[in-house]
Amino acid sequence: MRNDIIARPELGLQVRSDTSAAHEWQLEGHDGGVYTVGIGGALTGRPIDGVLVIDDPLKGRAEADSAVFREACIEWWQETGSTRLAPGTPVIVVQTRWHEDDLAGWLPRHDEGWQAVNIPAQADHDPLFGSDPLGREPGEYLDSAPRPWARPTGSRPSVRSAPAAGPPSTRAGPPQLTAAS
Repeated sequence: MRNDIIARPELGLQVRSDTSAAHEWQLEGHDGGVYTVGIGGALTGRPIDGVLVIDDPLKGRAEADSAVFREACIEWWQETGSTRLAPGTPVIVVQTRWHEDDLAGWLPRHDEGWQAVNIPAQADHDPLFGSDPLGREPGEYLDSAPRPWARPTGSRPSVRSAPAAGPPSTRAGPPQLTAAS
């Protein structure tokens, strides 16, 4: 985002030269700024009164399948992220839904007031029963989305079945979760 502002002077915005590091910067002539940390990062002494954006708290299937990583995200939210919020501060969680117990799945079940907006990489709505939040036609991709041959890009986790050979009692392990396509 900072680099986009720097590269596009036609926006009429300028990053302040005294606070222009990639992880912390402000705009010339504006209050507030951007400060970034990863999950587990400290926000001590940094109140959040504009907006908190949590972007990809889990970095892929391996982390999402790990209860340790999922719990670390939730603990960071409970002990750090949520404790820095000023009253009324919006929080936006942007992520691929790899697991039903990821942060985006956990929050509405444990914290009140969450509104989910599902924006799948590929519009998958039935026009008879609703519309896509971005007004796309069914099957249309986000401009920035990889196509199906690149990686799973769903936003609703779904069960990936265990091997189908043998009766259910002999299948290897419990079902795993995967992103829907």
